Amino acid sequence: SLDERVQSIKGEVLEIAAELTQLEEKLLHPSDTQVAVFVSLADGYTGEVDSVEVAINGEPVVHHVYTFKELEALGKALTAMVPEDIRIRLAIATPPDFDPSRSALEKRYLYRIRNTPSAPPLSRRFEWAIRTPLDLAAMQRAAGPLVGTHDFAAYRNRSKGEPENTVRTVRAIDLRAWDRENGDREIAVQVIGSGFLYRMVRNLVGTLVEVGRGSMPEGQPEQALRERDRGLGGPSAPPQGLFLAEIQYPGEPDCAMTDSVPHF
Repeated sequence: SLDERVQSIKGEVLEIAAELTQLEEKLLHPSDTQVAVFVSLADGYTGEVDSVEVAINGEPVVHHVYTFKELEALGKALTAMVPEDIRIRLAIATPPDFDPSRSALEKRYLYRIRNTPSAPPLSRRFEWAIRTPLDLAAMQRAAGPLVGTHDFAAYRNRSKGEPENTVRTVRAIDLRAWDRENGDREIAVQVIGSGFLYRMVRNLVGTLVEVGRGSMPEGQPEQALRERDRGLGGPSAPPQGLFLAEIQYPGEPDCAMTDSVPHF
């Protein structure tokens, strides 16, 4: 039961997948368990998936032959069984060496800010409500020097298992605002990069907000980056405004900035 371990999207989906593939539930309980599903195509593209292998910590425990129609049905079955706050968008065949994290070429993060004296109470679940007017132009200027390949040690929070190499490439940072009919102002911060450190995006956003408030000089975010000094950066932005908006895998188009933000 999920009550006996930390609840997560991965945990929920694995619990349902365990029922569908008749895996023993006890195999899914350890926190260090790694579950991988490998799908291989039959030779000649005959319309069948050659095999589906489910491995627990690298040890195969399920081997079965699925047709493409059955693979589609698997996605629909997961959709029908997961909780309402999880959505299965697609079930597809992937190469045996596919890894959802290491195979990603780029990611686009979106951070939502509601810049208004009185934010709607329900919106606080999905964005950071800031009452003080923010200078968007100053934030944009401060973000410019952060684009590129740099040592982002100043914008990470140390965590267990964090790699020692803190050099990352940020291809683009985009900040834009929309003025709504009710007088509210919404700001979207989008960051595209090939890899990110723990809390890196939230720390970047929190620092740029300090610039927007006038509490930090425009050049200080670059100074923090150059000196690798976390103390020169701003506080970490709260988690509710952050969304992983897009992931690029091999053969897919580059991540791109969106001209609008989703409404909830």
